[in-house]
Amino acid sequence: MHSNLSAVQVARAGNAVEGCTGEESGITAAQAVANLTEAIAVVQGLVVDGRLPVPGAEALPLAGALHAAADTVRALAVSATAVADELDAARAAGCRSTSHWLESAGGMCRAAAGATAALSRTLATGFAATRRAWLAGQVTEDAVREVTRGVSRAVADLPAEEAEALRPELEDRLLAVARTATVADVRRAAARLRIAADPCGAEAAQLRAHDEQYLRFTPVPDGVEVHGRLTSTAAAALITALDRVVDRYVRFGDMTYEQGAALASAQPARRAMAREHLVARALVDVAETALGAALLGHQREVRPHVVYTVHHDEVEAGLGGWLRLPGLDEVPLPPASIDRVLCDADVHPVLTRRPDDPGGGRVRGGDGASAPPSLREAFAVPLDPSGPDYVDGDDAESCSRRQCGQRGRHVLDLGRTFRTAPAPLRRALEVRDRHCVFPGCSVDPSRCEAHHVVHWRHGGETSLRNMALLCLAHHHAVHEGGWTIAAKRGSDPGDPDRWTFTGPLWVGHPDD
Repeated sequence: MHSNLSAVQVARAGNAVEGCTGEESGITAAQAVANLTEAIAVVQGLVVDGRLPVPGAEALPLAGALHAAADTVRALAVSATAVADELDAARAAGCRSTSHWLESAGGMCRAAAGATAALSRTLATGFAATRRAWLAGQVTEDAVREVTRGVSRAVADLPAEEAEALRPELEDRLLAVARTATVADVRRAAARLRIAADPCGAEAAQLRAHDEQYLRFTPVPDGVEVHGRLTSTAAAALITALDRVVDRYVRFGDMTYEQGAALASAQPARRAMAREHLVARALVDVAETALGAALLGHQREVRPHVVYTVHHDEVEAGLGGWLRLPGLDEVPLPPASIDRVLCDADVHPVLTRRPDDPGGGRVRGGDGASAPPSLREAFAVPLDPSGPDYVDGDDAESCSRRQCGQRGRHVLDLGRTFRTAPAPLRRALEVRDRHCVFPGCSVDPSRCEAHHVVHWRHGGETSLRNMALLCLAHHHAVHEGGWTIAAKRGSDPGDPDRWTFTGPLWVGHPDD
């Protein structure tokens, strides 16, 4: 069992890390690498139970020395990769390319292998000063990437001859920053470099950025992924607006206890995740506020809104409903999510039935109970098969949809728009509950939704007796999360403490 590194091993490893040539050290590159590998093996022999035993006072200096050594060894590895790439050695080893060799023999993922091969070529074909600085341990790999990327972008729109003449000067300017400052400072200097080197190109890039803005919404299981790109000014406006909303959450406590604890956590990653979650909430709040206030205009005399489709036969079968993503396909929502949406929303029912469902005109809740009176009244007009709202389920298009599993439906009736929690009742709820009624939550009433304790589609009445304020997170917890809410026996509808909550049954591993 080795207890420490010998002086010879340290000297040999140091020579290798410093990139000495055979003439300077008296050994070949292969011997130096072998010595370095031996020294690393000795350090690995000191590891106990997956940790390197280091006294507390030495932990930080030793960690810094190891990180610096690892980065310099990385520089040597990239330099050797460049030589192998020039010799096309990977093909002789049976690989398609240097990147493929790094992936198969080097244990890298495809992205890391491609990035390493690209960096080795970039440094081999230019950036000689940056290559030497990295091998000498003067700059880190992250700084090297910022220097090469920044210089390349700065001269991207210049004529080839002018770009080649200007490149060494720009490289030296960024290297001077990289040797003494942080990687973030190098990135900022690189951003200014393009403006100084090619003002016209920088302006043209801004025009291109404006034309290349996009947002893409991609449905995925249980949600939608958002990808996009904005100009700097557009992003600044959006970030400022979202930050205002998030700051309001923080100032007024409009969040759950768990979210507040995450924001106050000593773990940066946990704080960042909590902040990102609140930013997503803020984006939805901004959109819903604009839609609710009809600030975004009208289309065909219809106020903009989010469309949910609920077919009574599918709800009875436990299949839930559908959410229409504008411009995309509908995505399914489970029954609990439909119940949550119907708790506090503008509802404009469109009653439908399948062409082969003779009882489609009956409107009933998921538990077999009759639908609320308001819903029955909305569908009270009798069906007129000869009227314009009747859709023939046996036409060619409907038959084609049924064959593809997309069965057509009769539109039976269009009901009037009504609100499940009218303004007077909403005000009464806010006075009684004061905040989200979930235990330990103090989210402001303005950020809460009116929840039907007995679900609205199950016949639950829209009344003070049957409703309570829940913030968005706890509204999800009650519907999709398995929590139940019930009134205390004998409690008065006006009592703010009338509700009891029961958590979901734990179904995890018995040892958890």
